[in-house]
Amino acid sequence: MLGFKKKALNTVVGTVRASFNGFAVGGKKTKGVLTAGACKNCDCSDGYLRAGAGAREYIPSSLESVILAANMPEPDRFFFLAKKESGGGYAEKLGYISTAGTVYVYDESAASWANVYSFGKRMRPLTAIDTDGNASNLFIGEKGLYTCSYEGDMASTGVTAASRAACFFKGRLYYVKEPFTLVYSAPYSATEFTADIDDGGNVRFPSEDGKIVALLPFKEKLYLFYEYGIAELTPAGTAREFVFRKVGYGGGRIFGDSVGACEAGGEKAFFLAEDGVYAFDGTSTKKACKNLRITPVRGGQVCNHAVFEGKYFVVYPSTDGEKKGLIVDAESGEGYFAFAPEGVSDHRGLAFCSFGLRVRVLSKDGALPSGEERVFSAGGIDFDTRGVKTLKRLLLTGGGSVRVAVSDGKNTQSFESAFENGSMELKASLKGESFSIKLALEKDAEVRSVTAEAQTLGGIK
Repeated sequence: MLGFKKKALNTVVGTVRASFNGFAVGGKKTKGVLTAGACKNCDCSDGYLRAGAGAREYIPSSLESVILAANMPEPDRFFFLAKKESGGGYAEKLGYISTAGTVYVYDESAASWANVYSFGKRMRPLTAIDTDGNASNLFIGEKGLYTCSYEGDMASTGVTAASRAACFFKGRLYYVKEPFTLVYSAPYSATEFTADIDDGGNVRFPSEDGKIVALLPFKEKLYLFYEYGIAELTPAGTAREFVFRKVGYGGGRIFGDSVGACEAGGEKAFFLAEDGVYAFDGTSTKKACKNLRITPVRGGQVCNHAVFEGKYFVVYPSTDGEKKGLIVDAESGEGYFAFAPEGVSDHRGLAFCSFGLRVRVLSKDGALPSGEERVFSAGGIDFDTRGVKTLKRLLLTGGGSVRVAVSDGKNTQSFESAFENGSMELKASLKGESFSIKLALEKDAEVRSVTAEAQTLGGIK
C-alpha cells in the first residue's frame, strides 16, 4: 500500500519586542516614542518621562506653615508688603488679594490673617523701590492706584482710573488708561505723574488690534500687548519719546493676565490666547505646545500665571467646564496639563499658589493636591504584528518609584515597584492583539525607556 507522510502542525512560539526610548503627549505617533493619549502632571519636554512640578509649603521665618481659614475667599495673587530696615535690608509681610479685591495681610507672630481693605475689583499688587532704597507697596487696577503701608493702611494716590496692565520699566511706573493711553511716572517716583518733558506724562498708541491688555518689560524694551497684536517701544531721548514698532502676530485674542517672561531657554515670554499658548522672543511669536488641545473660555477670561525654575505656568477656565493648569518648558516650548491651584502668581522672586488651605511655592519637587496623580497613559502597543499575542514582560529604565498598569482591553495587571540600579523588570501574562500601559510616577521619579516583550504563535512547520 502506497502511503505518504503527513506534515505536522506544530505550535512555534516567537518573541516580539516593542521598545520606546522617548515619550511624548498627543500628536502623530513616531517609531520608538511612546505617545500618550492622556497625560497629567508628567513632563516629557526633554524626551524622557519625568514627574511634573508640584508645590511645597511656604515656610516663613516663623518656621510654621501659613494656613488659610476655610471661610476666607480664594486667593487671586500673593504679594509682600515691604519696608526698608535701618540695616539696609527689608522687612516683609505676606499678603494676598482675592478676585473680588479683598486684601489680607498675614501676621507671623499671631499666625493669623487680617482683612485690611476691600476694593471690590481685581487689582494688581506691585512693589516700587526709589533711589534711596525705600519700598512703596502699590495696588493698581480699575479702582485706581493706591499705596499700602507696611502696617496695612491703604491710601489713594489720586489716580482714580487705571488698569491691571502695569509694570516698572527703567525706574518708572507705567500703566494703561484704557483703551490706548500709556501713562508713566517720574523716574523712581511711582506716584508722581505731573506732566513734564522728563518727569511724568502720557502717550497714546491707538491700534486696530483692540485695547492694550498687558505691558511687559523684556530685553531692555517695553512691549504693549493688544487684544490681537503686539508692539515694541524703545525709549529715545526724553521720557515721552519712543520708537514704536509693531511685531508680527496672527493668533487669537490675547489674555492680558497670562503674559509673563521667563529668563530660562534664551529668555522668552509666553502668553495664553484664545487658540493656545504662544512663545515670544521679542521679534516674533511661535505657537507652543502644538500637540495639546488648549481651549480656554473666550469671554470673561480670568487666568493667572507664574514663572518658576525655567517653567511658565498658566491656570485658566477651559471650554470643557474645568479649570486647567498648563506648564510649559521655556527651553523646548513643550508643555503638559497640570493641577490647577488657586492664587498662581509670582512676586519678588517667588511663585506662589495655594491648595489644601496652605500657602505654597511652586517647585519641581513639590507635592500635588489630594486626588491628583502624575499619570501617563498610552495605548495601541501592537508590536507591529497582527494577531493575538501574549504579553510576558516589561523592562523599564529610570529612577524612583512607579506604579504600572497594563491592559489587553479586557483584563488589567498592576504593579508597584521602585527602580533598582536604574532598571525594573515586571512579569505579565495578558492576551490580546494590542495593549495599553499606564504609568503613575511618584515625586522625583523618571522613566527613560520602556520595552515590552510578547510571544506570538507561528505557522506550519
